[in-house]
Amino acid sequence: MKPISDDYMIYDSSEHRYRLTEMYVLQRMNRDLRQILADHGGAFDTSNEPAMLLDRISRQIYSFCLRSTPTPYRREQMMALDHGKRIAIRDAMAEQLVSVLNSGDLSAFSGVNIDTGSTIDPVRMRQGEIAPLARDILITHGLASPSFSLRYDRDITPQYAEEEY
Repeated sequence: MKPISDDYMIYDSSEHRYRLTEMYVLQRMNRDLRQILADHGGAFDTSNEPAMLLDRISRQIYSFCLRSTPTPYRREQMMALDHGKRIAIRDAMAEQLVSVLNSGDLSAFSGVNIDTGSTIDPVRMRQGEIAPLARDILITHGLASPSFSLRYDRDITPQYAEEEY
């Protein structure tokens, strides 16, 4: 079984993660990313390329999923190969994209309130990185567990070739 790429999601085998396509955003979400980014004049990224924004959304979702497990490579494999998980990832990325387009990308903020000179609580900022609906989708489908944080001191590097993904 191999990861599936189609017109709506592409699997990047070098990064081991899915990414939405512009076609999905245009056809399923009725949003033209090129026009939105052009209208905002680069407010979301240093490059106005939709692919860069969609890659950033993918990184946010995968980072949230993988930081909550002691075996990230197992979760990566599950996310790559399970069709139901693939749909959940797609839906979570769509929700995250809507949140970023509507409210801005909290992961791009420095953590300092410029007006007051005070720092913003890192936990509060981290909680705001993922859209609440995206978080709910990921948790419901077993792709994230925000209350779980465990680190291993042994090497758990995945063997991608051996695991066929």
